[in-house]
Amino acid sequence: MAISSFLTLRNTVLRFLGRPGDLLISNDIPDMIRLFEVHADRVLKTRWQEAEAEILPIEGAKTAALPLDFRELRSIRTTSADPVVNMRYLAPDQVTAAASMPAAGKYFTIEGLKIRLSDPAGAGTVITIGYMQGITPLSGAAPTNWLLANHPDAYLFGALTEAEAFLANDDRVAGWMKRRDMALSSIIASDAEARWGGGGIQMRPDWQMPRTV
Repeated sequence: MAISSFLTLRNTVLRFLGRPGDLLISNDIPDMIRLFEVHADRVLKTRWQEAEAEILPIEGAKTAALPLDFRELRSIRTTSADPVVNMRYLAPDQVTAAASMPAAGKYFTIEGLKIRLSDPAGAGTVITIGYMQGITPLSGAAPTNWLLANHPDAYLFGALTEAEAFLANDDRVAGWMKRRDMALSSIIASDAEARWGGGGIQMRPDWQMPRTV
C-alpha cells in the first residue's frame, strides 16, 4: 500500500503495529501522527518549507493576519506600488513611535500571528512576505502535505515511535525512534546538498585581529 494520504498512513501504522482494524488504537493514531508533526516542526527547516504569501490589510488598519502556517519571516515588502519597498523590522515597543521617523510606513513588527504596521494601511495595500511555513497537520480535510508527499518514511517511523510508546512497547520505541531520526537527518542533509551542491557555505571574516609583534 502506497503511503500517500492521511488514511493510508493511518492504516499502514496499524499494520506495522500488527493491529489492523483494531478500533481500540485506530482512533488514537491521528494523535500519534500529530505528535510526530510537532517534533518534526522543531527539527526541519528546508527549502520545501519556503513559501510566499500576500497580506491584504484593511484600509486604515494597523494590523493584519499572518498565514496560519507561518513559522519564520524571511522577507517582507510592499508590492502594491512602484517601486517595491522593503520594510524594516522594529521591536514591538518601538513600532508605535515609528510614524514620526523618516520613511514612515516602512516599519513593522510581529505580534503573535499578526503583523503590526507603524502607520495605517492605505487603500489597496499589498504586503508580500517570504516565510518558512510549518508542517500542515494531516487530517481527513488535509490528506497530504509536502512532508508526506516527499518523505512518507519519516511520517511512518515517527508515528510508530509515538504509537509504541502509547502502547507501552518500550523495547520497540528505540528502534523506531532511530529510524525516525535517520529519516529526518537524511532530509536535512539532502536539502543542504541541493542548496549548496554538497560544498557547504564558506564564511570569510570581514575583519581580522591584527597581529602583535
